[in-house]
Amino acid sequence: MEKKLEEKSIFIFTTSKYKGWSHVDEGQFRGLAIYHSTLPIIIINNSDAKKARTFSLIHELGHLLRKKSEIAHWRDSDQDAEIWCDELAANVLMPSEEFRAVARKLRADDLNDIRKIAESFKVSSYACLVRMKQLGIIGSDIYQNLESELQELYEQQKKQLKESSPPLGRNRPDEVLDQYGHIYTRALFQAYHSNEIGLHKLCRLFGLKKASDALRLEKEL
Repeated sequence: MEKKLEEKSIFIFTTSKYKGWSHVDEGQFRGLAIYHSTLPIIIINNSDAKKARTFSLIHELGHLLRKKSEIAHWRDSDQDAEIWCDELAANVLMPSEEFRAVARKLRADDLNDIRKIAESFKVSSYACLVRMKQLGIIGSDIYQNLESELQELYEQQKKQLKESSPPLGRNRPDEVLDQYGHIYTRALFQAYHSNEIGLHKLCRLFGLKKASDALRLEKEL
């Protein structure tokens, strides 16, 4: 998805380094859109799960389509615009007729079945749950009960992840490409090959300590 949007000249960045932004509450930041007629920008919180990030990406694209800059879930956000962008993302990822057809085959009040529906559409369980309420497949009471179950499950998983063994070695080139996207990354390598910046500065701009990581990063493009 990110690559397809970049092909349309939209800068895509990901980050979890938003602490200290006085107008953003930690844990609520999903993404933001910065509208420009040339090279608009979308920034997504990469501490979210991949499926949740896809929903956020299309949501932020909605703001760009409206030719507006917006920080999702900011307290002063245009709520009508937020609803419109949420509906856009839901319609793109979970088309109503297809979604209803899959949902009819499973129990709408069972969290395991909701997770199966979510998996079939490659979205988060929470996005699936919201879509079910939006389409009237479940009512408010069932929605609230299942949302509480999901939140409890999320807290358990977060605790298990924190207590688990540290992950294997990081792949810094992949992380950098995910963070800065293809457009920005290519631009820096073009500057490097044009002798506008040296290898040391190239690595510094990417936050890389090893020149070998920079060379591996170029191969990923």
